[in-house]
Amino acid sequence: MWPDAQIPLLGGVRGGLKKSAIYDDFEYIYDAENRMSSAMSITPTTDSKKVEAGYDYQGRRVWKKVYTYTAGTWELDTTKTFTYDGWNVIQETTTGNSTNTNYYVWGLDLSGSLQGAGGIGGLLLWKKDNGTFFYLYDANGNIEVNMKE
Repeated sequence: MWPDAQIPLLGGVRGGLKKSAIYDDFEYIYDAENRMSSAMSITPTTDSKKVEAGYDYQGRRVWKKVYTYTAGTWELDTTKTFTYDGWNVIQETTTGNSTNTNYYVWGLDLSGSLQGAGGIGGLLLWKKDNGTFFYLYDANGNIEVNMKE
């Protein structure tokens, strides 16, 4: 929990309010729905990072941008976009110097349905550039085994 003195309210776009918190030389900006929209160093040096995020109407993060501080300016490094089936991420695409797409396959979660328990224990596999990873869970939805194809 942040002390109230460290979270000033700022006038946001479209008349909304946003909050700013400063911790360890980083400024974290939150939108009116308390979702972090950016984080960056207050006193950036070469190779410092800045992160921005965007959300859809359901509060799911749909994009993330990462910048690097170079020669007095923030340069965009990568952009990630996320595609969902309900609340489960099914595709993550990263663009920048190269394009990379990860895919996620979901099965029944702890509730016995596709998303009744928020997908906990339901991730079956993750396909990325260097292979396919399979997940096995215990009865509480904890990952017990992660196998690479």
